[in-house]
Amino acid sequence: MRNSLGLGLHLGSGVRCNPLVRCIVKCRLTLCVPFTFVANVLLQYWPFGGALCPLVGYSQAVAVFVGAFTLVAISLDRHRAIVHPLRARLTRRQLIGAFVVIWAAALTMSLPVAALSRVDTQQTEDGTGTLDYCKEMCHL
Repeated sequence: MRNSLGLGLHLGSGVRCNPLVRCIVKCRLTLCVPFTFVANVLLQYWPFGGALCPLVGYSQAVAVFVGAFTLVAISLDRHRAIVHPLRARLTRRQLIGAFVVIWAAALTMSLPVAALSRVDTQQTEDGTGTLDYCKEMCHL
């Protein structure tokens, strides 16, 4: 939420926004917020069924990795600007390459979440029914 508010203020100021920051905000707003809000805050159980559990968990892990890797890319870009101030800024081609590397790494590193996410059905506290919960379960 903080990222989206910051981006809104930044875009409203007329200052050009870093494309890497926009990547973080879009990813979080589209992949994390809707499912997490409904399942964890509003309902406190998983209403979306077994098929969406691994997909949503995977998408959220991808969003986290994309955010982390994007912050690393921003840090490297800032370091480069400070250490070598007279060098040209990143080209469009270099930015596209950075996006490809960031997304490929995030998509690959999130695969275990998809493989381990399952719907766990549990009895309600009063014993009158069951509720589904989406969890990462490792059966050793």
